[in-house]
Amino acid sequence: MSEAGQKPAPGQTSGPDGARPSGLNGAPRSATAYPVDIYVEGTLVLLLWRHGGTAARKFDVVLGKTVLPKPYLGIRLNDSIVAVVAVSSQPLARPVTACRFVDGTGNVLLDLTESVVHPLAALTARFGSREALAHLVERIVAHAPQTIPAWQDGYRQHLLALLRTDTALKVAPARPATQSTPAEPAITVPVPTAESPLRHGLVAHIDHVEGRRITGWALDRESPDRTLDLVFYVNGVEAGTAPADTPRRDLGLPDELSDHGFSVYLRSDAFSPPWREKHTLRVCTRTGGDVLIDGQPLVYQRGDELRTAQTLGKRIRNLEQSIAELREQLPAARLTGAYALADYDLWYREVYPASHLAFPEVADGATADIHFTIVVPIVAQTSLACLQQTLESVVAELGPRDRFVAVNFAQHDQAYETLVRQYCARWPRSLWVDARGRAIAPLLSAIGKRPQPAYCLFLRAGEIIAEHALRWLRIGIASQGAGLIYADSDRKDESGRHFDPVLRPDFNPDLLLTTPYVGAFAIQVGLLNALAQATADAPEGIWQYDLFLRASGQVAAGACLHIARVLTHQQDNFPAIVNVGDRKTHEAALGVVQRFVQSQSVIAPVAIDEDLYRHNPTLVRTVDTLAFRIAWPLPAQPPRVCIIVPTRNRRDLLQPCIDSIRRLTTYANYDILIVDHESDDADTLAWLAANHEEDHVRVIRYRGAFNWSAINNHAAAQSTGEILCFLNNDTEVISPDWLDELVAYARRPGVGAVGPKLLFADGTVQHAGVVIGAHGIAEHAFTG
Repeated sequence: MSEAGQKPAPGQTSGPDGARPSGLNGAPRSATAYPVDIYVEGTLVLLLWRHGGTAARKFDVVLGKTVLPKPYLGIRLNDSIVAVVAVSSQPLARPVTACRFVDGTGNVLLDLTESVVHPLAALTARFGSREALAHLVERIVAHAPQTIPAWQDGYRQHLLALLRTDTALKVAPARPATQSTPAEPAITVPVPTAESPLRHGLVAHIDHVEGRRITGWALDRESPDRTLDLVFYVNGVEAGTAPADTPRRDLGLPDELSDHGFSVYLRSDAFSPPWREKHTLRVCTRTGGDVLIDGQPLVYQRGDELRTAQTLGKRIRNLEQSIAELREQLPAARLTGAYALADYDLWYREVYPASHLAFPEVADGATADIHFTIVVPIVAQTSLACLQQTLESVVAELGPRDRFVAVNFAQHDQAYETLVRQYCARWPRSLWVDARGRAIAPLLSAIGKRPQPAYCLFLRAGEIIAEHALRWLRIGIASQGAGLIYADSDRKDESGRHFDPVLRPDFNPDLLLTTPYVGAFAIQVGLLNALAQATADAPEGIWQYDLFLRASGQVAAGACLHIARVLTHQQDNFPAIVNVGDRKTHEAALGVVQRFVQSQSVIAPVAIDEDLYRHNPTLVRTVDTLAFRIAWPLPAQPPRVCIIVPTRNRRDLLQPCIDSIRRLTTYANYDILIVDHESDDADTLAWLAANHEEDHVRVIRYRGAFNWSAINNHAAAQSTGEILCFLNNDTEVISPDWLDELVAYARRPGVGAVGPKLLFADGTVQHAGVVIGAHGIAEHAFTG
């Protein structure tokens, strides 16, 4: 290709001075113009990036040798310009500096050897109107305090000073243009109003308003694959945010483009005094500020929920005759007050903090001697910014006798070691360990050399530790003497929004054998030392699973403690690091479970559950989605099973049930005991008479008032089976090996009862287990 025909790589420049060939809105640019303008006031940094269509939602910014710590605020000014607001760890005093933007996948979006650093006051010269500058300043002042943790009150004054200056906004450009090259035009940002037309084909609709909960949909008709991030204002005050990303099949779009629904629970503090019965709602896009809906009326009075709860409480206390009625109302009241999963961030900020700070009481000094080594893994996908956030969260939680160990599994850049050693200087007992090419076993042995009582907390790559996390771990260890301890987690994006919670169950050995569900965990150092040499030399995520699985087999069930608190956050810009479809990882994962099953003196084949991925084709094969199927063996002489089926009339249900058992069941040693509870339908009675003592079937009678327990107990007393299978008459068998599977589980040591997943006729779940305590007593899991 000739020189004239060459094209720059994405994010790179085409000229020797780092300049792009065109300016704003396609106008020619001068030789001194750059794709990014940098404005600085102390440690406050504002960049105007003309991205030329290469804009990404998430990227790392490096100015000179300074990595701007995340998160930072991004504001779209028009189709080609983004304002990026950040707080630097040190002032940028040099007039010229290098500038580099890199997205989360490592693609270089911008790479300049030098860029001019301007004072913040020069920003007024870049705007074509005071309204445009005011719009930008207002957006920064409104959102930066919630988005940028390092934001300081003084920055607000610097920004507002730009609007008070006597200098006219329409002045000469900050960089002089040559006579032969026109100057770059000033930036003019359209300020959206309620009357201005929506740009880019944006449309939105409110479906339902119930108190503070708002549901509806929003989409860009010209780019239906784009997800709109929405901001909700009540009476002009920001009251919540939500992405429009839930399925809406009613919009008439293809399934792959139909995720444009939203549901948001507005903050109560937005409905502030002066009290009013009616409020107005405005919905805007987060980037661009386009007004989608304006003037939507809301009828809500702050305190309604509290007064309702007080009224119910008073009735319960004072009117004993109303107790039965109130108990019937409680399930519906709980559903009304519950937060939807889409409102997890709101729940995390409004409800969770009170319980998170309600620490249980422990004996004085019980936690003083419990100290931690926090292991921070560094893998190929770990960026410097990601590592810095992890280390910041870790050192904020360390106690006087705690330490961290940063273990480098894959990075070759010296900058990683330099960054870690800066933190080691602040915490002298901490270590940088280069583990590239080293086996896992000796590495664990070296980490575990600490005096008792000590614990190692193994974070997963890309995780940050939550505030008070170590205190919660110490309390759990002190109160229950745990050898293994784990907690809940979620994901956190650059703006601080929490989403995708993983709320784990208490220790479940069967679940652990079928998926590595525990995430980050802490292990007692003595137990770690005993198991270090046996731990598999496997990829990231697999060796931790192997270690936890082995350790769980060495301690009593009560010593595997789950703390029902969100103690770690996975950074949203950190990708999944292990592809289970990779052959090496696939074999390593299977080997972990196979070795554990064999250690229990059981011969049972283990396979990755391909049904999971077949029914969920978009699911990425990672450690977090890993699932195994274990074919537990039947005894050489399979036990006799009695299938008990109560019924009253309804041949239309009973006959398909019995026929499906006879037609499909591969397990041979069974019989069917039908319990007829006073059927009086002639058709049903004729069918029962014809099938009595035919092909595994026997019919017995039960007389008396309906009592489900009594009916089944009556049948159990007349059964000759070693195992009883209780089956409703409205079920049908769909898997030939259903009884083989149930009996194999039932015969395992320690198992008293086992149940299958039940499906409705349309294939959705009727129940996959029972959750105790839901709706006051119990409820089926995953219904629908």
